[in-house]
Amino acid sequence: MWNTLVPKKINLFVWRLRREALPTTINLFAKGIDVSSMCCLFCQNGVEFIDHIFQKCKLVRGSRKLLNSWLRLDLPDATPNEVLNWCDNLKLPFRTRSRTQAILFIWWWCIWKARNDIRYNESRATCVGIFNAVVSLAYVWIHNRDKKDALIWQDWNEFPFGID
Repeated sequence: MWNTLVPKKINLFVWRLRREALPTTINLFAKGIDVSSMCCLFCQNGVEFIDHIFQKCKLVRGSRKLLNSWLRLDLPDATPNEVLNWCDNLKLPFRTRSRTQAILFIWWWCIWKARNDIRYNESRATCVGIFNAVVSLAYVWIHNRDKKDALIWQDWNEFPFGID
């Protein structure tokens, strides 16, 4: 699965995410690497499995709620693979489906980036912070890669598909 609306690094990241090959603490521990804690860096309540980080964590649920409101869709509370299958089956024009998929890719990228910022930069993450990062990165990347995109920033903030 490759989406031309996002950079290659995002496509490669999603490929690794779908294969559960990201360096989560549980994956590092399974490879014999000593980790200090296997708790989720966002909520400290769950073990840092792919499904927890990208589906079950309270922070991710909050950002999904904001995305649902912005996209005017009902993103399923499911694993990334299941969400992509849901996206592929949407009864939407190809261009809208492709843009939706790109936004999902960017959402997961922003979640992972926020997790790494906590681990390595001792920063804090919020649902709103992740959502705002998704909106701004998606605008820049999609706007510059979609030749037919004519949305301006104000319209993008209201609704990313340009039709209402």
